[in-house]
Amino acid sequence: MTLSRQTRRGLLLGCSLVPAVLALHGAAFAQDAAQTAAKTDDTSVGEIIVTASRIDRAGFEAPTPTVRVTAQDLSVGARPNIAAALNDLPQFRATTSAQTTGTNTGAGNAPVDLRGLGISRTLVLLDGRRFSGDNDLNLIPSVLTKGVDVVTGGASAAWGSGAVAGVVNISIDRTFTGLKLGVEGGESSYHDAKQIRLEAAAGKSFADGRGHFVIGGEYIDNDGVIPKNSRPNIGRWATVSNGAGRFVLAPDVGFSNAAYGGLIMSGVLKGKAFNPDGSLRDFNYGTVIGTNSVGGEGPSNDDLSPLVTPQKRYATMASVTYDLTDKVKMTAELRRSRMWNNYIWFGDHNRGNLTIKSDNAYLPAAVKSALAAAGQTSFTMGRFNTEAYPTIDFERVSTQGTIAFDGAFGDGWRWSAYYSHGENENNIDTPGFFLTQNYANAVDSVISPTTGQPICRVALTNASTNCVPINLFGQGAPSQAALDYVTGTPSMRETSKLDVGGFSLRGEPFSLPAGPVSVAVGAEARKESVDRRVGDLDAAKAFTTFSFSAMAGSYSVKEAFAEVLVPVVRDVPVLNKLEVNAAARVSDYNTTGSIWSWKLGATERVLPRLPGADHQVARHPLGQPDRALHHQHDRLQHHRRPEDQFQRLRADQWRR
Repeated sequence: MTLSRQTRRGLLLGCSLVPAVLALHGAAFAQDAAQTAAKTDDTSVGEIIVTASRIDRAGFEAPTPTVRVTAQDLSVGARPNIAAALNDLPQFRATTSAQTTGTNTGAGNAPVDLRGLGISRTLVLLDGRRFSGDNDLNLIPSVLTKGVDVVTGGASAAWGSGAVAGVVNISIDRTFTGLKLGVEGGESSYHDAKQIRLEAAAGKSFADGRGHFVIGGEYIDNDGVIPKNSRPNIGRWATVSNGAGRFVLAPDVGFSNAAYGGLIMSGVLKGKAFNPDGSLRDFNYGTVIGTNSVGGEGPSNDDLSPLVTPQKRYATMASVTYDLTDKVKMTAELRRSRMWNNYIWFGDHNRGNLTIKSDNAYLPAAVKSALAAAGQTSFTMGRFNTEAYPTIDFERVSTQGTIAFDGAFGDGWRWSAYYSHGENENNIDTPGFFLTQNYANAVDSVISPTTGQPICRVALTNASTNCVPINLFGQGAPSQAALDYVTGTPSMRETSKLDVGGFSLRGEPFSLPAGPVSVAVGAEARKESVDRRVGDLDAAKAFTTFSFSAMAGSYSVKEAFAEVLVPVVRDVPVLNKLEVNAAARVSDYNTTGSIWSWKLGATERVLPRLPGADHQVARHPLGQPDRALHHQHDRLQHHRRPEDQFQRLRADQWRR
């Protein structure tokens, strides 16, 4: 199929996949895979964007649950990214967002999850090509998005095991001409979540129309919502036992084994909490249920941690298309994005696990006297540590370059080839976590027999120690020098890389009485790797409650695919247009071996063609699409993919 230069920019071949369901009575959707098909001269190459099926023949009708979302649809509601707009569709299950990652090292990611099967099984493409970034749609500037095709069935035979749930193909407007600017700002009715958004795009043709350059980007700065309790009826809700073997959702839930400034958990002073000046008060427990309390003064992380993650980010993209010849078109693309911020995270608290000795240097005299009178040498304490509440300083940077070629030769044969390299950096620092040994040394303080000042007990036997004693009795009591000694910064530097290339060939090698037979064959190869390095303290497991773990690994996969469309019967009673579509794909992983997937489908036009409607979808009188019979099988249920292994390895760090 060849197109004149006047028509090449207007052709969008939204070919689609056969769904994995059996529809015997016309319940499947049907999509015209070639919305327009202009047969002109044989000297130019058209712009072909394949959504799902590798067959790109004009007029190919395939049953498939396919949804086309336009740029205008995506702009409704001023959503912050493409994922937020897509999550309104019933095909998607909303997962990670700024509202769900307040205490998560993946804060601010915006992936999509088709049918709730997991983000690792939803394949996201840019104009039919893989992009690096763990399915994060924040990395794509929506200002350059022309539309999104969503296919939820039969995708793995066309695109591999990563598309078990389906494919989300984002189309980029590579022929935009002119300049557009946008600015947006606002805040919530609670006067929080302030946001400013800037976007711009420019495009221009050159070389007498043979080439076109497009560049665009967007910037967003959102303050988020901090803390959760700033919104009424949101923070401090938790599931607790009702005492009858059932769990209920209760409001105003806090810790029953910790308090601001410290809560004595054992001995003669059990139930007493420390005031900021070191004096004692009766702790208001409310209703105690295990380690939680309903009502009362029990503290909660919701008092400090975010409801909506604040974030700053930008995403940019530049694209050049150029007709090298009348039969070969080149596309070059560079994409770069960055997301970053620094905000309060989740607390490192003592939940009734601190042991305080009766000769502690900072214990008030009244407490020491009460312990001595009771013959106590120590007690346990829980403390909600606001003075060292950890923060998260994160940065994620994504860079990807792609070069692609599309061409034609012979009697209507089309070919495509591309190579892409992408790198994603994930850099995180989380200052404020306790160092196990330093904290233990600092808590165990005594009065120096020589100076009369508080010192660490370890200093009595090790004069060269740099230990700084810490006062934990009362909110705000610890000195900055002591906090610097007892806390550290878990940190990691992670780089993920994607190298991927592919080649495909499509055409109609011969014809049958019912029409031409279409075939598509091709091969792809990719390598993915991750290298995560952590700080020395993380590697030494020096932190009490949180640390990063190092990880390094890679896998590669080689894949081959083939698809065929065979017209069986045409223009006979009942069987007006019967076509059979089949596809197969084999994937060879260097870690786990080979797997394969296949699909088989058939479409039938129930009603005769209308005059001049060769490229329209025939419909029943009630508006239903053509009857379809189709089936698909994926041999994946016993295959453990490297993608899944990476997902599991990261889960320990990404979820808390």
